Formats: sequence, C-alpha cells, structure tokens
Amino acid sequence: MSPGNDSRPLVQAALQGLEQIYQPGWEYLKAGVMLLDIRPRAAGWTGDLLTDRDPGRSAALMRTLDTINARMGASTLRLAGEGTSQDLAMHRSKLSGACTTQLGELPQAWAR
Repeated sequence: MSPGNDSRPLVQAALQGLEQIYQPGWEYLKAGVMLLDIRPRAAGWTGDLLTDRDPGRSAALMRTLDTINARMGASTLRLAGEGTSQDLAMHRSKLSGACTTQLGELPQAWAR
C-alpha cells in the first residue's frame, strides 16, 4: 500500500482481507491496524508510476471529513465500508486501566 493519510485504501484493504477469510458460521472480532514508519507530511513522498490517485484531492477530502466530524461529533460522517451498525463498538465495561497514561489511575501502596 502506498503511504498516505486517506482512510479509503485502509478500509478497502480490510474488506478485501475479510472477504478472503470469511467462513459462514464463525464469529469474527474487530482487528486493528499497525502504523509503521510514520513520517511528517512535510517529509514528502515521491510516489510511484502505478499509483492512480490525486494526493491533493485525497488530502482535501480527508480534511473535510475530519473537519465535519470535529464540529458535529465523531462518526457523523463515515466511509460506507465502516457500515452503519455499531454492534462492534468498544465495550467500556471491559476497558483496561490507564495507569500508564493517567496519573489518577496510578496504583497506590500504603504503609502501616
């Protein structure tokens, strides 16, 4: 996959992967995406001869999507591949602690 900040190729790749592994009767869980070799946009990207997309147009579309979601609330606009059902939304009751990122959640030991 070519580098970029466009969500559409990520969703397309995820759907293609699911189509390849899907078996009726099996339960499926959510999966994540690992982002590797992240660089600032200013670092530039030269592209390749096989890429058939306009990076400027793609960036403008993603900026618009992000701006609307920031103003109107997360997931106001979503890509069609994300679906409309939120059945797989994160279960907050099963959320693990955040003691490495929230000072208020640090474990305390009391001496007597």
